[in-house]
Amino acid sequence: MAVSRLWPEAVRLLIGAGADLNDETGPGSGLMKAVKLGRVDLVQLLMEGGADLEMKEDQRTVLRVALECQEREVAKYLVDVGTDLSAVDQLGPRPLDIAAFLGQTDVVQRMLDKGADVHAVTKNPSKPDHDILDGVTAVHHAACGGHTGTVSLLLDQEGGDVNVRSARGLTPLMCTVIQMSAKGVPADHVEVAQLLLSRGARLDAEDKDGMTLLHIAAQNFSLKVAELAIDSGIDVDARNNHWQTPLLIVCRGVNQIPGTAFEKDFNEQSVNLARLLVDRGANLWVEDLEGNTPWSLVDSAPFAYRPLRTFIAQAIGNAVARMGGWKYGDETFKKGAEEDKEEGS
Repeated sequence: MAVSRLWPEAVRLLIGAGADLNDETGPGSGLMKAVKLGRVDLVQLLMEGGADLEMKEDQRTVLRVALECQEREVAKYLVDVGTDLSAVDQLGPRPLDIAAFLGQTDVVQRMLDKGADVHAVTKNPSKPDHDILDGVTAVHHAACGGHTGTVSLLLDQEGGDVNVRSARGLTPLMCTVIQMSAKGVPADHVEVAQLLLSRGARLDAEDKDGMTLLHIAAQNFSLKVAELAIDSGIDVDARNNHWQTPLLIVCRGVNQIPGTAFEKDFNEQSVNLARLLVDRGANLWVEDLEGNTPWSLVDSAPFAYRPLRTFIAQAIGNAVARMGGWKYGDETFKKGAEEDKEEGS
């Protein structure tokens, strides 16, 4: 079909012949193709011919497709011609949220110039019980994406709040270690975290589960932000609502990630995080509400996570030795620790 091949002359002929530019199975599909190819000229032709700005593909609006395809000039054109910037598709985030998450600062600026609400919150209509997105703002999205320039721009707007909270209690600082995309790679946006702290972000903030930045960094294996948080004075033994410390969360996490595409990376990061926490004074004998200790959690972990078990055993063994000997530990642990020490030497 001529439109699908995106020839300007053919587009003009179809418009002149009265083709239905909003038939998503026919000529109308050309609008999405033009957007994906970044052809502002063709998008303009189709729009002038009557193509519908609110057309959708797989529940995604035309503007969302432009943003996700990183076609910034097309996105800015769509903003300029009046695309609804408050529109929420089935996936939840508004256009400003998407541009912020992707770090498209120039597009974010254009949207703000056109009246986009910097304080609007996300609500995922398809997953009302999935509250990771519930109540987050554009600055949360920018922090999750790791974009310092976009975060700065949003905070500079009237009423910009560096400590704004989502429905779950998440602050932008916490979002520097939360991965909202489906890629699965751990988020560890230390530059954004540094910026937020310099702008007054609260280090002692907790979400609705009592999780601090360090808890969430431990949960998501985010070593750089964890180290920054500790250097900035966060409590290394802070307890969440389940009486878990960051070290307990690291040790518990190794039981939850086998079989993932990033299993090896998580395994290495778990040891690095545990070492950081222990070196900075984390309590090795701490217990959560269920009576779990760092040792009991790693002792029951799959064999693939033996390195963390070995590290915890050696750390406790060294601590016990400094306190005067094995009278502080039981014989079962002593045997396992000595085996791991020999294996790790």
